[in-house]
Amino acid sequence: MALRLSVLFLFAAVLCCSQASDITEGVGKTHDFVVYSAERLLRKKILDIGEESLGLWSKTLGNGFGPSLPVIIVDRTQQATWFEKEPIETRIYESETGGLKTQIDINDLSAMRGGGLEAEVFRALAIQAMYQKKPPKAGQTFSMPPGWFVEGFVELLFRKKSSAGLDIASLLSVGERAPDLNEFLRQNPARLSGRSLAIYRAQAMALLQVILKKPESSKRLADFMAKPEFSEPKVEYLLAAFPEPGSDARLLSKLWTLEMATHAARQEFASLSIEETNTRLMVILNQKITGSGKDTAPLMEAAKGRGGAYLMRQCSLELIQLAFFAHPFFHPILNDYRDIVETLAKKPKARIEKRIVAVDKLRNDLLERSSKIADYLNWVEATQPEALESSILDSIPKVVIPRRTDAISLYLDGLEERGW
Repeated sequence: MALRLSVLFLFAAVLCCSQASDITEGVGKTHDFVVYSAERLLRKKILDIGEESLGLWSKTLGNGFGPSLPVIIVDRTQQATWFEKEPIETRIYESETGGLKTQIDINDLSAMRGGGLEAEVFRALAIQAMYQKKPPKAGQTFSMPPGWFVEGFVELLFRKKSSAGLDIASLLSVGERAPDLNEFLRQNPARLSGRSLAIYRAQAMALLQVILKKPESSKRLADFMAKPEFSEPKVEYLLAAFPEPGSDARLLSKLWTLEMATHAARQEFASLSIEETNTRLMVILNQKITGSGKDTAPLMEAAKGRGGAYLMRQCSLELIQLAFFAHPFFHPILNDYRDIVETLAKKPKARIEKRIVAVDKLRNDLLERSSKIADYLNWVEATQPEALESSILDSIPKVVIPRRTDAISLYLDGLEERGW
């Protein structure tokens, strides 16, 4: 969904950088990214995500879509206040040379989960591509890239990292009718979470790939991104940007649906073990609360902290992604945890201690039973007698049955020899 703003914030590039350096103590730089953060490991992680996202962006669209100015990423998690609107925000500034500078402010560490930072990196890259030739000035209106374009790249990046994909075909079959392309374009992914956001990203990736399969897609997409129609949620603008003989809204919708069916990933690959699934689950459940002085905290405490609702929504999305390749025995447990975090996302102070205790007990019982089964199987294997080199049947002497010499037997043998 396109977002239109009436005023462009006017700051010089030098002022923008000086503000960032006052807020943070450390800086990490590459050719295309400048990261300000007091934590060295966090700076490295942000730079890695930025470079990885840019690598996919350049490979998909071409090097001509790269940023003209480095994208600035500022870690404000230690200084963010309670009235911050979003855990992560992308802002644009006018540089001292009249160019367009993009800056991503991370207000809460929950934005590092579930593709939040990756989405803003792709948004910043798209903004620079949209206004590379004609940057807007103060007082002018400008448009943000559409949500489907940004989230489509996020899903492409996740598919590159893991072969696990969303079984979107079975999820959409629950509805009474096929997905509508016009309704999809009008959706705002910022309002989605959990399963709905996962479905939206898979649909966005399918639409993005349909467009990229068009002839001269990179050149056409560059021209389309430079137009205000790029941010408008209308199928007509897509058809006008990528005209094909006989193409219409119905054909584009069919191609989009076919692309979704092509990339619908069924769970036919090998799943994780019970222990591996539990290890990844613990990484998701152990949340870090900004400014609390604690490395991790229980779910209920994390939900009540700053940005807790957003953190729970990201946690729900990660649980869905884990379910793609989790051990089958863990699926009911993952569903219970997802129901809990979605409840906490809506009501951070909800009293659900009993539900958390019950699902924790179920998870521990499963781990204990799995451990006992593994110990038993190891004992059986260790106590097996050594395998014999030859079969015991080979030691039994073969009995030679003498040939019968009565008249009937001789007659039958004669017929068999003559082929009758």
